[in-house]
Amino acid sequence: MKKWGEIRQRGKKAYVWKTWVICWGLGTAVVSSLIMNFLQPPGADRLLTLIGFTIFPLTGLLAGSVMWALNEKKYADQFQHENS
Repeated sequence: MKKWGEIRQRGKKAYVWKTWVICWGLGTAVVSSLIMNFLQPPGADRLLTLIGFTIFPLTGLLAGSVMWALNEKKYADQFQHENS
């Protein structure tokens, strides 16, 4: 939880956007797009790629918000335990 103390100083917005939306969401979209380009026949509909570049970052936004809340709870519980 020491590392979480450092992460939380940068704020929720930075954590969710940098870690989850950009790194995880867009990273996953790029990787899945590359994989689909190898699996799909030439000229196949690229709608799935567009959907991936929409869904993965949105999922990252949701997952990042959930992870922030879970880590904040753990951090608060540990802080309260240490000060008891």
